[in-house]
Amino acid sequence: DKNRRLGYSAALIEKGSGLILKGSADSLFSPDRVWDDFSIEFWMYPASLSENEIIFHWTGLSRKTGKILPQEMKCSVSGRRLVWDFENFFFDVSGKTKSVSLSSPPLLPREWHHYLIRFESRTGLLEFCIDGVPVSSVYANDENREKGDVFLPLIGADSDVLEIGPSFSGLMDELRISSRFVERPNLDPFLSEGILISDIIDLKNPDSKILGIEGKFQEPGRSKIFVSVCTSNDRIEMVRFRDKEINNASVLFPTSLKWKSIDLNGQLPTGIKGRYMLIKVELYPDPVNPVPPRFSEISVKYVPQTPPYPPAGVTVISNGDGSVNLKWRRPAGENIKGYLIFYGEKPGEYYQYDPVDAGNVLEYRLSGLEKRKLYFFSIVAYSGSDPPQYSLFSQEVSIRP
Repeated sequence: DKNRRLGYSAALIEKGSGLILKGSADSLFSPDRVWDDFSIEFWMYPASLSENEIIFHWTGLSRKTGKILPQEMKCSVSGRRLVWDFENFFFDVSGKTKSVSLSSPPLLPREWHHYLIRFESRTGLLEFCIDGVPVSSVYANDENREKGDVFLPLIGADSDVLEIGPSFSGLMDELRISSRFVERPNLDPFLSEGILISDIIDLKNPDSKILGIEGKFQEPGRSKIFVSVCTSNDRIEMVRFRDKEINNASVLFPTSLKWKSIDLNGQLPTGIKGRYMLIKVELYPDPVNPVPPRFSEISVKYVPQTPPYPPAGVTVISNGDGSVNLKWRRPAGENIKGYLIFYGEKPGEYYQYDPVDAGNVLEYRLSGLEKRKLYFFSIVAYSGSDPPQYSLFSQEVSIRP
């Protein structure tokens, strides 16, 4: 398909209608940044390979030596060859600059090829590859060979804009700019699976019940998408589990959490609940179909676990010996683990005494009270979640023991 190389589409660029990329404060092209390894790779289908067409263009100003030096990185067409020019782009520790150029063999228009320029900071190797094969190389060091003091890329001031195809006509696809030396570019259409793990999702309430996962999924050909979830009420445990899955940190942070598979057709394992949630999406391509599986959105259907209702029908009876008997009715709801008895010497003020955990009972004898003093009581139910949730205060009752 001439309209794309990988995936569903490619960028059509006409002369004068290129793209402008503006980096953030911590991007590779942010001002006054020194690079180590880097790679720039892309698929390109040139319409004509006209003379002086510009594919990439970046300019900046360096003040490293106390002088203002113009900098330029440019990829352009010259004599049907692709030429990379780096003007005052590489610096040594003393501030001395090095300018280099690399050129490809003659190219033909209206053909897809993969282009890669890569730099290795250990040796200073700058290499130009087409379809994974090196076609030109140079060493950015003081000896122009594998051994020598390396000149490193320096991004000067006024330099956070990168132009893509400002005077190019054709198609581009799969553009990647990375801070590593790409040894083996991916030249095949999605032969390996891809995995996405979400950030931790906070459902706000402990023991929230997951009802299902909905999304827009496309599985062309024999491709397949698998979705799994992991839930917990413990955020720290969830952070450790995510770290284990992404960084293989299981030795440092052991955890008992596991993924549970979700059937996109509606089948859901029982008992999936928790305040915190992770979603994992695994995409497996069809090796003979260049169109990969994809999804555009995912939403979670869940029921939040609300706090228990307060106990009702609270009564209190004095035993005449400095103790009282409290009774109440169990409120509606399933997730009740026990009850706290709050009491004090003024209505609605219970801070004078620590609450008493009565456990999961509906009657409790509270002793150690002062005879003839008026006390006010209220009961609070709490859930079995971790951390527990608490009901509102029950209706207040009062008595003199």
